[in-house]
Amino acid sequence: MNQSDLNNLILRIYDTALSQEAWPTLLMDIAKSFGGAGAMIFEVANNQGDEQVITPYYSENYDPEAVKVYFQHFNALEIEDQWNFAEHSGTTKKISLVDDIEFIKQGEIFENRPNIQALKAHGFKHRSGSLLNKDSWQIDRFAVQYGDDRGPSTSQEKQIASIILPHVAKALRIGRPLIHSKMDDPDFIKRMDKQLFGVALLDRNEQTIFTNTEFDRIVDCHPIFTKDSHGKLLLKDHENTARYRSLITQQSVHASQGAYPRRESLTFELEDRNTSLFVEICPASDHPEVGKLPSGTRLITALDTSLKHSVNGEIVTRFFPLTKAEKDVLSLMAQGFSNAEIAELRCRSIETINTQAKTILRKTLTRNRTELVQLSLSLNSPFSMDWLV
Repeated sequence: MNQSDLNNLILRIYDTALSQEAWPTLLMDIAKSFGGAGAMIFEVANNQGDEQVITPYYSENYDPEAVKVYFQHFNALEIEDQWNFAEHSGTTKKISLVDDIEFIKQGEIFENRPNIQALKAHGFKHRSGSLLNKDSWQIDRFAVQYGDDRGPSTSQEKQIASIILPHVAKALRIGRPLIHSKMDDPDFIKRMDKQLFGVALLDRNEQTIFTNTEFDRIVDCHPIFTKDSHGKLLLKDHENTARYRSLITQQSVHASQGAYPRRESLTFELEDRNTSLFVEICPASDHPEVGKLPSGTRLITALDTSLKHSVNGEIVTRFFPLTKAEKDVLSLMAQGFSNAEIAELRCRSIETINTQAKTILRKTLTRNRTELVQLSLSLNSPFSMDWLV
């Protein structure tokens, strides 16, 4: 793959943030870029002790019914394998492919495994996988499947994957809370105006190509952004200004945090000092409804945690081991109640609520309420909710 093709593929990856329907074709091309026959994005959810693999996205050459039947029959083996992929992927910042043969038990014959035999019946054999988001091991896992005429990934293919997959990690993180269905509203602008997140597209001169209603409200209500008379979006002086400028103007800085895409986010403290504006930025180049975007366009998403947000704590507990009390406290935190207010509402001591709030942050690997609310809203996206049956 030459540099031009690689750059184009990376731009297409970020276009999924606003257009998730692009994933099937994109995953096919990602798989091909490092020798695969297909690829999938996984999640592992837990329903009262019953773990299940969820595959929200898979490459276009896969038959949906065949994928469904495979996971119905081999969910237990896939759960075991997915955790092996995760553990071997490790806790380093880098995203690296791990081959399935790396965790075969001593004395076990690889090709005798029932799920491998089923894969071979469909023309596949080896798989390689990795955690894309090491802040949240249950979500955003990647696996590439290889044809039965070859072995697992080569060192050169692993190198290409290590360049591409951090961009997949960041695109999934930004796009997850923006998941929507055209069935809900066929009009792009109306769909965007229903978002809880502010959404903006800026050209390379920082002129606004598009802003949704929530982004306009944020600009009007908070002293973070402003627009000049020509429609240029300006960030007022802030300690995050240098990082904001680099994300807006430089292509190379995106996905620099590898398996920790949350670290590229920007947090702007709001007036009451207990709430924040959570901002993420990535490239954008094309959208099936908006059309081809100018070179250097950036997508900005912004979450205002001074607003009351409704979070289904039950969904969050499918991915993180929260107790019932912690789940209830989480829902109140998302609604903007202070710890003191939550203590009063729940008839508990402030010390108890402080401890529960800290435990929730620890269990979800979030650093503050802003990150917690963003993560919770992300997990409340449709494909996670579809499993709650």
